[in-house]
Amino acid sequence: MHKIRRGVPRDLPFIYEIEKSSFRYPYGEPLLRSILLLNPKSFFVAVWDGRVIGYVVGTIEVECGHLVSLAVHPNFRRRGVGEKLLKRLLKTLKLSGVKKVYLEVRKSNVAAQGLYAKLAFKSSRTIPSYYLDGEDAVEMIVTL
Repeated sequence: MHKIRRGVPRDLPFIYEIEKSSFRYPYGEPLLRSILLLNPKSFFVAVWDGRVIGYVVGTIEVECGHLVSLAVHPNFRRRGVGEKLLKRLLKTLKLSGVKKVYLEVRKSNVAAQGLYAKLAFKSSRTIPSYYLDGEDAVEMIVTL
């Protein structure tokens, strides 16, 4: 069984490892540290047996929230970890007064789009050449 808690700086090496194993162009550890320090109330980690196995972070932009990143260690995917992390973030953002949350996801990342759709996110538009390699992003939005 895993638990969800707020991320802390000592989690960063584990978060960075998950980031590298999850994304073609991962955020660097200094950027992840900045994101954590700037968003301590909306940065969560999933922990299993004392080990960080996933994370999610969002930002608040007035009444709108932005899902910045969500990743789960490859060995723990398809077990509901990402869904629990996302639900915790959405609850926290809603309690902070956020009315809508948006995100960008690779057009080819059908699995992630399915997770977001399961939690009521709807595709709003395609953003051409959003990623460094030229792939389009799908913007998705949910009303809380």
